[in-house]
Amino acid sequence: MRFDIVVYDGLDEMDALGPLEVLRSAQAAGADMTARLVTRIPVGEVVGAFGLRFRPDAVYESGADVVLVPGGGWAARAAVGAWAEAQDGALLPLLADAAGQGGIMAGVCTGTMLLAHAGVVGSRRATTHHAALDDLAATGAQVVSERVVDDGSSSPVVG
Repeated sequence: MRFDIVVYDGLDEMDALGPLEVLRSAQAAGADMTARLVTRIPVGEVVGAFGLRFRPDAVYESGADVVLVPGGGWAARAAVGAWAEAQDGALLPLLADAAGQGGIMAGVCTGTMLLAHAGVVGSRRATTHHAALDDLAATGAQVVSERVVDDGSSSPVVG
């Protein structure tokens, strides 16, 4: 099983690196899986919202079983981060393509906002950071106040 964590400048480091640690620990313990940090285009490093610099593993290519999208910078309308990525729009087709491949889509915090703006969430049940709930509702999503939302195994997971 392949997990791709989509990374971009301004993301909340914990949204990406926390899941990466858990997934790679599972791999080290023998789970038949890989976890990668992937970008839209080749970059030498990604700079998180709090200044952490790290190198991605690869450029996104279709075929991941799970695509995880971290958030960061949405509520602040930051010049880099999820808000900026949604405004720029260049990352959105990648997310729509990944969803079209039939794998599981997962948003962490305001990463759900990127999935919503990519057309992945639609009118499904979803949640995000409390500061972005109104923005999520404005996309047509059925906003629920749950920490994790699983919309079923046959469609993307958003939470």
